[in-house]
Amino acid sequence: MRWMLSWVAGPEGYYNSNPGHAVLSHDASVGFMGLPSGNKQRGLHYHQVTEIYVILKGEVLGWDGYGESHKAGPFDCIYIPATVPHSVRAYGDEDVELIWVHDAIEKKGTSVYWDSAMPNPQDESQRKIQVVPFKDLEPRWNQLVGQQYWEITYVAPTQETASPEPQLKIQNDTVALGLLVIPPAQKYVVQGSSRSELNVVIRGKAVTNIGGNQELNTMDAIYVPAGQTGTLRNHGSEVTYVVRVQEKSH
Repeated sequence: MRWMLSWVAGPEGYYNSNPGHAVLSHDASVGFMGLPSGNKQRGLHYHQVTEIYVILKGEVLGWDGYGESHKAGPFDCIYIPATVPHSVRAYGDEDVELIWVHDAIEKKGTSVYWDSAMPNPQDESQRKIQVVPFKDLEPRWNQLVGQQYWEITYVAPTQETASPEPQLKIQNDTVALGLLVIPPAQKYVVQGSSRSELNVVIRGKAVTNIGGNQELNTMDAIYVPAGQTGTLRNHGSEVTYVVRVQEKSH
């Protein structure tokens, strides 16, 4: 048993669990999955797109097409290349919550449930599931007056080579993914880059002036089209955590 929603998803004919509400994109999909304790995904399956998980709550145990297992907990990232069979279950007695990202939109009916009686589409030497542990990532601080926040990067654009943690950062042609942490009374400024971005508040709350002044509470998201500027300001007394997904427009 699990439940899912989409913040950003493809148009008609593509996977979209919230048609009419999710932001339409031709470049990437972003959503949420809840996996109650004692439950798992239906079975090993694979997509025609890369899938990325950021664990928000609980711990998961997962497998690939060769039976290799991996574990991930809060703020860890799991990177699953296209056509690699995978499945996860809630590990332990806590419910699991995670954000999932696809680096392209996926047509309905193209994901495949797989078992060992079928040919294995996974290239053992080249395509493996990778876990990026949160504890091993070095935070980077922005310390301008009124704009103090820190961030980590799980997945970076392929052309970006410089990194404080080059051995951990995963590179992708289409999406970038990271965690942004804003202390009280500080803000993050969206610079109006060539990439659209989705900011999901996963802890605390924020005020944004993007699309008019509005408050974002936990699990609310704001989609910022490429070239648009604005701010996310922590107006509460608790630290605000934001998962930030950038998509490359084609």
